[in-house]
Amino acid sequence: MRLYDETSYQNLDPLEERLLRSIFWQIHTADRSAAILNGRPISLHRACLGAKVTTMYWRGSLPDVPLLDYSSTPSALDIESVVRQGYDLCQDLWTKASSIIIKFDSLEIWNEGVEDRSALVGPSHEVVITDYLDFIAMIDHCRFDIKVPETVDPDSPTSTRIQRAFDIQRTNLCVTYYCLKMVLLQRFYETGISEHLGVSGTSYSLALRRLDIASDMVRVLSEVSIESLQVNGEPCVCYDMRLEVYLLTALEVEKIRRIGVTLLELIQQSHNLALTERAKSLFFTLLDVLSRLDSRVSEELDFNRGF
Repeated sequence: MRLYDETSYQNLDPLEERLLRSIFWQIHTADRSAAILNGRPISLHRACLGAKVTTMYWRGSLPDVPLLDYSSTPSALDIESVVRQGYDLCQDLWTKASSIIIKFDSLEIWNEGVEDRSALVGPSHEVVITDYLDFIAMIDHCRFDIKVPETVDPDSPTSTRIQRAFDIQRTNLCVTYYCLKMVLLQRFYETGISEHLGVSGTSYSLALRRLDIASDMVRVLSEVSIESLQVNGEPCVCYDMRLEVYLLTALEVEKIRRIGVTLLELIQQSHNLALTERAKSLFFTLLDVLSRLDSRVSEELDFNRGF
């Protein structure tokens, strides 16, 4: 279908065009997630496609084609707008993270065999740092206390369904953000430029920062509803086309597993008793969440914990 080519969308029905664009960017993000979390090569890339990705990303510049029935759903415009903002943020997080990792890979290619990390050449460190600051700022202005508009009857099935969609999306965004933040921190350390993030080259300094991110992730997992985690559960892609929730839930448990593996590494490698005990506490909380989800990952982590 050549959905990566902007000309493929010419002369389409407006609704079909919007859906196909969203489907393409969903696939684009899934491709990035598989590359980042599973170490697979990026497929939707100019080098693989043999052509540049020219598909426009819809942010209101294209004709506004509603996906909700505005005649029967009160405040449908506000609801769809909020859900769309969350969808955009999910795409942005994966795109920015993959862009940073591609620049890290370029650094490694340019500096293969260079032992003096202060003499690195290739993409400017300032550019990579700026991209990282943009990444961590993405979630700053995202509201996670979104409620169903007052114009919707709070006791109606519509209100319940909409609030459920908001909660599921919030869970997905938070889990994605902290997982990617952990991955990027590790890449900064491995590339030898973690000091630009205020993390010295020592393993202890890195361990403290990793513990902070893991703590944020576990806090989120403990606060959200089990239902939100279940919908974002084992590898699958789930989206409500009517609301255009398009939640990227592929590899969701893999994101949580990565945090669990990080905590296990801290427990087994750290020589600081206080840090080890804190990591153990977070690990058991994480294990409890996964066991309530009846996830096979909980059995894997429990088997490999070694304590």
